[in-house]
Amino acid sequence: MFKIFDEKKDGFLFVIILPFLLFFMSYYGFESSYVVGIKSWEKVPDFMFSSVYVYRVIPNYLSVHVTEAVTFVVNNYMPFAKSFLLKQGSLFYHSTFLINVFFFILTSIVLNEIFKLKPVELLLNENVKRLVHLVALFFIVIVQYVPTNCDCIALFFYVLGIFFYS
Repeated sequence: MFKIFDEKKDGFLFVIILPFLLFFMSYYGFESSYVVGIKSWEKVPDFMFSSVYVYRVIPNYLSVHVTEAVTFVVNNYMPFAKSFLLKQGSLFYHSTFLINVFFFILTSIVLNEIFKLKPVELLLNENVKRLVHLVALFFIVIVQYVPTNCDCIALFFYVLGIFFYS
């Protein structure tokens, strides 16, 4: 009985909590010169709908709607937290974080399910599965050193395609 619960707890910590913490560190722990600009944007910039980004339909409109939702929630239900949140970045930046962390956790869950399928003999060992999963998570977090609204969504759909193809 305890072994099953411990395995579920370890899986939850490894597949959901660890990716969230890594992503949180990436967004709020490190800062490049590009991030300083993003943190000051109040809303989705207009160039996302007029330049090469115009073809990223799902991420762009998702950014608009999530930013509006975050702004509504903070203004109406959490006015006490608004000054704290704005010290860490704009509400657009926080909504980009929420979108990306959501799809990053989904990507981690799908990766875990792919590894449960045992697609190659190397992944029969549980420790090797965890190591490969961890390395994949680190690579995804490194990509988010420059946060965008579309990378994690694209990675999620790519990994989901691999899962359905397996």
